[in-house]
Amino acid sequence: MFAPGQEQISKEEIKAGEIEASQTVQMAIAGGFLLYLCKSSIWSTKHRKSRQLETSQRRAQWTES
Repeated sequence: MFAPGQEQISKEEIKAGEIEASQTVQMAIAGGFLLYLCKSSIWSTKHRKSRQLETSQRRAQWTES
């Protein structure tokens, strides 16, 4: 790590690494949030369809009696 003959990292390289790491974290968080929204949307659609089916079945039972 501190062996002689190794190059020292410049401040510009450190700053570039920090920026890249920050962007990576932001992209991971954004990706996770989008997956959450997608999952919620799919669940909502399935739930809505099942409720519509239940409502139509109740209407059919009501009209039969």
